[in-house]
Amino acid sequence: MRKLFLVCVCAATSVLAQEPGQDVISRQLVPPELIMQHQAELGITADQREQIKAIVTQAQAGFTSLQWDMQAAVQSLGQALAEPPGDDGAVLELLDNVLDLEKQVKRAQLMMLLELRRVLTPAQLDQAKELKRRQPNPAVQNLRRQIEQLERRGSP
Repeated sequence: MRKLFLVCVCAATSVLAQEPGQDVISRQLVPPELIMQHQAELGITADQREQIKAIVTQAQAGFTSLQWDMQAAVQSLGQALAEPPGDDGAVLELLDNVLDLEKQVKRAQLMMLLELRRVLTPAQLDQAKELKRRQPNPAVQNLRRQIEQLERRGSP
């Protein structure tokens, strides 16, 4: 019974953690890691490889800057929330700043994936999507690991 409860909680958590519409978007795009891991199988040319490296390098530089800004904004929000209740408007303004930065990060990520998609031929993109579809789902793998851990401990 405990095992079933844990599985249900973990499954609900992983479903809630997904953002609406994320599946629809992720099905159409492929991450650079997948392209890199399967570059021979996808028939990535030297020119494509250089283009992909340039796209990822440029995106990483932007992500680093945004991560620093995001960390500072989250810390400011955390400090404001740790103080005694007061100016809710100021706290909401800090939250808006964090949300704006999150939007910038997501936009930069999507832009990188769109640029990568443009580099691949239609056949390479279809093949990459198929490779991605066949990869195990991390949420399912995590659930399996948790169940295995419970089974090793033995349930009461």
